[in-house]
Amino acid sequence: MGEEYGETAPFFYFTSFEDHGLANAVSEGRKRELGSHYSESDFADPQALTTFERCKLDWSKTAASPYAEMLRLYRDLISLRKHRTCLGNCRKDLTEIWLNEQAKTFVMKRTDPAGGNALLIFNFSGKTQSVPIAGTSQSWRLLLWTGDPVYGGSPEPRPMEILTQGSTLAVSLAAFEAVIYVD
Repeated sequence: MGEEYGETAPFFYFTSFEDHGLANAVSEGRKRELGSHYSESDFADPQALTTFERCKLDWSKTAASPYAEMLRLYRDLISLRKHRTCLGNCRKDLTEIWLNEQAKTFVMKRTDPAGGNALLIFNFSGKTQSVPIAGTSQSWRLLLWTGDPVYGGSPEPRPMEILTQGSTLAVSLAAFEAVIYVD
């Protein structure tokens, strides 16, 4: 639906039923279901060709900023999941999570029996802040930072590698930034 590059076209429900009774039933059902949310002129009739046309993806956007950077981030994240077993194993029993709802931060540690650990740190707030990390006996190397200029970020200082020795440390992240560290 284009979210991998930030498509701005809407994604409406559309159909192409040849059975006129079914087509009318679907259109009328959608009007009843969504009627209070849309005026008659805003309603996207699922059977109308214009509804389908409005939803077409424009892949040419991926050649320009900010769409190219968004697509690169998605591709890099998918690649990391494929090549780092700790990010792709889907093992909830090997996942630890620390959430601070008030600060809007989220930290996740992913491990794998074959080895390898990942630490994912998210700042969901609208301001720069330090996200505390519970100390471990391992050192962490920065693998991905959403604030990197290759993803459309500014050339601000990169988050540092985390060198832990049993104490609580913190990583400073700008508003709505995330990082992935590996050991």
